Amino acid sequence: MQVKVSQIQKQIANFGEFSQIVQLKAFHPFGTAEAALHNTLLNGKGETSEDLINFIETNVPKSKKKKIALAFIDTKLGGKVKDQLAYDIKSNDVIMELFRGIRSHLTQFLKSQ
Repeated sequence: MQVKVSQIQKQIANFGEFSQIVQLKAFHPFGTAEAALHNTLLNGKGETSEDLINFIETNVPKSKKKKIALAFIDTKLGGKVKDQLAYDIKSNDVIMELFRGIRSHLTQFLKSQ
């Protein structure tokens, strides 16, 4: 089934609808402001951080590596993750809309954890 950007845009408006297509499976807050800044700077330059790699390795089932695609807004960062961990990486207009919805509803996702 091909998902269209317009379908995602309609569901973003309502958390109840959006949470039927996107679920928060894992969350790990940074331990310090310095760690958050360090990771943000690295990831912003398209470089992976140890925290990012550890998070993926801890929370994405290795047994499904061939079936799972990780979504990235930043194609450079996604490419680095693909090189290091051998996951399929997706980045397109639908992914951009999904991330927009996640940012819009992040506090609601975190409350439901």
